[in-house]
Amino acid sequence: HDETQEYNTSEDGDDDTPLSNERVKVIGLGFVTKMAEYMVAADVLVTKAGPGTIAEAAALSLPVMLTSFLPGQEEGNVDYVVDGGFGSFVSDADPHGIADEVVSWLLDERKLKELSENAFKRGAPDAAAEIVEAIGESALRWKKINEESHREGGSSHVVDAKGEDNFGAKNGDVANVDGIEVSKEQEVASSKE
Repeated sequence: HDETQEYNTSEDGDDDTPLSNERVKVIGLGFVTKMAEYMVAADVLVTKAGPGTIAEAAALSLPVMLTSFLPGQEEGNVDYVVDGGFGSFVSDADPHGIADEVVSWLLDERKLKELSENAFKRGAPDAAAEIVEAIGESALRWKKINEESHREGGSSHVVDAKGEDNFGAKNGDVANVDGIEVSKEQEVASSKE
């Protein structure tokens, strides 16, 4: 159930003033399944300190108001947002404090722009593509190593996936391939698959 409310933010508290820059329109949506669409359209995100949500918000240059966190696993996320200058934390036990902070951002164009720019600096909108590219590069290095090993009939010379010499590791010796210790037998076996 969507609920729309308009809040007067003028200091005199006159609720009879016409809708102006002094008022903020808030639409409470409850649980939504199209979060990405709402985040793109939003000016501010009010959420708990979940890492995925914070990462998505930063990738979209979206200021974040954090209201809760899971002790231990999400505590550091609060520091990441606050220290990164793209949001604040106010406990969900203080709804008026949350509202005051968010409204202050919405009414201060410079502050909102600063928060957004800081979120952009922390965001990694191309992270998924960069990860896929890194996996592809690593797979190609492994393929090259396996092909060379197969061509050489499983010779005793071993290089790691970055092409670095492992000092002529012999069968039964252990080589380091992308940080993983691999015996020569494992490497030769994988090249025959």
